Amino acid sequence: MGKVQVGAAIGESFRFVGEAWRRAWGIMLILVWFSAAVQIVELLRPSWVAVSILGFIVSIFVTTAATGALYRLRFSGDHPGDDAFAAHPAGVQWGGLEWRILGANLLVGLIIGVLAFVVFIIWAFILGATLGNSPADVQGIENGSEAEKLAALGRIMLGPAGALTLIFIGPAMIGLIYLGLRLSVFAPLAADTRSFDPVKAWALTRGAVLALLVGSIVIFLLELIIGAVFGGVAGFVAGFSGQVGQGRVWGGVAGQAVGAALNAPLIAGLVLYVYRTQRGDPAVAATFS
Repeated sequence: MGKVQVGAAIGESFRFVGEAWRRAWGIMLILVWFSAAVQIVELLRPSWVAVSILGFIVSIFVTTAATGALYRLRFSGDHPGDDAFAAHPAGVQWGGLEWRILGANLLVGLIIGVLAFVVFIIWAFILGATLGNSPADVQGIENGSEAEKLAALGRIMLGPAGALTLIFIGPAMIGLIYLGLRLSVFAPLAADTRSFDPVKAWALTRGAVLALLVGSIVIFLLELIIGAVFGGVAGFVAGFSGQVGQGRVWGGVAGQAVGAALNAPLIAGLVLYVYRTQRGDPAVAATFS
């Protein structure tokens, strides 16, 4: 294991998009369609809370199926003759590999979620202890108008509470992000080795944190820009037809669909490159050349 080059990791992440759509187009289309459908429901019927929750749960499985299909594009070559790793046509499949991905992601989410909850509880105690000297501001937040609430919150954040929040929450958030990056190859490791070994996943990302961080930021900014562009174009077109509200809806849907089309292969390409490079597979250089 060595240091992963940032440019190489990002470059492979983007190159993987084309292969993902060529060889796993079926599950990718399902993922895009479902993401757009959920976005439509949330925008047009925000009161359908139960439907939104159900959509969120189903989206976890759809995303896992897409991720599994993309992982199989690499791991099928690492396990020749093993049907458990075979990539089916169009990528529509579910097997033990997908269950391992789901379990690994849920475990990482649980770990980070529990730690984030602990951080929040500690911060709440710290904040509560410092607010004892500002009863008027607390009263303003609880019973004041929107303007009074914002003004009271601003005064609180400019005082000891704000300083303690910055001192405590800042490093805590950085620590949680670092933890997420160090465990980012936990899912491909579980899919590849049929075992859940967070210690091994942690070791594999040594020397790859910068590549994972910068790659994730680039992917996030790309999706943000795409969403803004599609939303702006839809709003511009709708302005001529007098349907500004509809333009915003369909702009948001289009941005969500394009984001879904890119997010899964970009993230998969990034973590697969890091994982297989750090794993020390001699075929990696040829595979990703």
